[in-house]
Amino acid sequence: MSEQPISIHYQQMEEWLEDRKSVFSRKHKKQYADLLALAPRLVQMAQYDIPALEKQIKKNETAVEECHRVGEEAAKTQQKLRDKRTAMLLEYGIEVEASGESGVIDAVNQRIGAACVKLNTAFREYIQAQAGSLKASYNAHLDRTAAGFFGADAFALHFPWLQRAVEEAELPLPHSTAPDQADDYAAAAGPQIDWGDDDDVFAERETGVGAAAASAAAVEINWDAVEMEARPEENEGLPPSDGKHFSIDLSLAKHRVSILAELQAAACFCRERNAIQHVGASGPTEEVYALLSDSREAEFARMKENFRSKDAFIDRVDRFEQQMMVAKNRHATHEAKKHDAEVELARLKPQHAELLAKTATTRDSALACLGQMFPDRRILIVGDVNKYIA
Repeated sequence: MSEQPISIHYQQMEEWLEDRKSVFSRKHKKQYADLLALAPRLVQMAQYDIPALEKQIKKNETAVEECHRVGEEAAKTQQKLRDKRTAMLLEYGIEVEASGESGVIDAVNQRIGAACVKLNTAFREYIQAQAGSLKASYNAHLDRTAAGFFGADAFALHFPWLQRAVEEAELPLPHSTAPDQADDYAAAAGPQIDWGDDDDVFAERETGVGAAAASAAAVEINWDAVEMEARPEENEGLPPSDGKHFSIDLSLAKHRVSILAELQAAACFCRERNAIQHVGASGPTEEVYALLSDSREAEFARMKENFRSKDAFIDRVDRFEQQMMVAKNRHATHEAKKHDAEVELARLKPQHAELLAKTATTRDSALACLGQMFPDRRILIVGDVNKYIA
């Protein structure tokens, strides 16, 4: 029986000592007093201090892992967005030299200018290579089927825009194919509203200058005039020609719509005639029509005057920048949180090691006191305190 160890649970040690106070206080007064001081300290450290500290350590370790995961995801998201933006710009043939919104706007403006030049060049090359044979086929067909109805040149009557292009095929292209800086300045200055106040006219009338011009500019209405039927003028809608430059500019919506309408009609004629007799201009006409209507260049050319579609495209590019900035900020925020958690861990872990050492020392001191009180017996302090001490 004397060989069996004495097992004392650390949480019940103080109660165990109180139950034997009458004996221990007389025979082992010093050891008894030391044990009464050690027992509650052991309970405090093993039951409260160590678990609380380990909970804080676990919380910060979890925060470090979570912040690392979120930071990596944010970095991957940022790279994916950067790749998508690069792929989109590459798909549309845009090279952004400077970062930020201004760099994107400049690049889009350059792309619009290049697209307009390409469309004008391709159209003029089509006119130089195919319009002559197309015109000859068209006039020859109408001479056979409707002789005398449309004059000597039916093509010029039915396709006035293409006829103008044929006449000016060897002239240099217009200079207005690049985006006008005046448009940018007007957009930056905001909308100009005409409130009907002609300050210059008022100033002239106040000073007496322009009075004659004002009276001369007065509108006179003759109510007895004979009504005349409105008739379209010859070549109505065609741009003025100076004989020095190719007057058709496909960067202008009116020119582009008119040319597309005539090209569509010409392509229809070619398809119908191909069933009977091959028309060499059929394929090239279809190709140039597709280029002017459905290509990337056509999309950018439409942006020359359609500011809404231009702004929408720029917003698509800028949206990548905004999303990349959000991902970058998320990465930076979680990196800062990770750093704070690592600093806290660096502070808590030494405290944890010190507390474990202190707990081991307290338990060993209690075992030493019990060993002096029971020199012939083996003493064990049991409980979860031992899981913290090797």
